Amino acid sequence: MNVTTSRSFRQKHIKTYQIADFDSFDDYFLYIHLNPAVRWAHAWGAVLGVILLIWGLYMLLAERSWIALIVGVGLYYGVGFVSHYVFDGVFFETGKYQQGSAASPQQTYLQSYRSLIQLILATLSGKDQALEKAFWARYPHTRWIFDATSTESEQAPSSADQLLLSHQSAAKENRP
Repeated sequence: MNVTTSRSFRQKHIKTYQIADFDSFDDYFLYIHLNPAVRWAHAWGAVLGVILLIWGLYMLLAERSWIALIVGVGLYYGVGFVSHYVFDGVFFETGKYQQGSAASPQQTYLQSYRSLIQLILATLSGKDQALEKAFWARYPHTRWIFDATSTESEQAPSSADQLLLSHQSAAKENRP
């Protein structure tokens, strides 16, 4: 899908939906990566970062130089992190521990990292389009954030709908 809304529009509205508004963390993770430019930035940052990490490990062992290793880690994480701001105008902290979450900080980070690797592999193999299509079938009400031509039934929620969404999110968070 081509993103047809502006960066400033997405910056204002993309956080309308949070983790609790989706059936799984993976669905939320895909939602915040629906912009193809963000997905590709993550993928290329990871590919180049892994190459530099391997070279960096060699340089560390052979030359006792940390520079390539630091640059590799920075590229691997930095390109993806910054791409959210460049293309959507926001920073996300999916690896950050959520207060009140049943998951530990380590589980939260590992879950985010697993989702990231799956998304990068899907992007590089061309399977991200199928993931995106399945996402839109399941969550058509979120399409308005990325697609300015979405139909009336998929437009931004009204203030009453927003209130209902926040109550539903709170109820999901308070489940045993």
